[in-house]
Amino acid sequence: MDSIGDIIKNKVGTRAGIKEPLEESFIFEAFRRTIKDLFSDRIATKARPLYFKDSALAVACISPSLSQELRLSQGEIIREMNKILEREVIKNLRFVG
Repeated sequence: MDSIGDIIKNKVGTRAGIKEPLEESFIFEAFRRTIKDLFSDRIATKARPLYFKDSALAVACISPSLSQELRLSQGEIIREMNKILEREVIKNLRFVG
């Protein structure tokens, strides 16, 4: 049985011509969940996904030190996000801040 997310991504999104924005919203949610799981709610409120382009997710961080902290865990963040998305979507993270 397909999940609601699968139905939306595969059927509704494609027919309506809005698959990319829907996919981006799933990627953003995967980032938020991953940051909460790996770090804390405190960190999750200080890093926000900006956009997804060319297999890379751009992330705004409240400070350069947070950008560095997340950059050091980039491999783990990418693995966890791709696990949530159930395929290799994210290949790189770009941190701003």
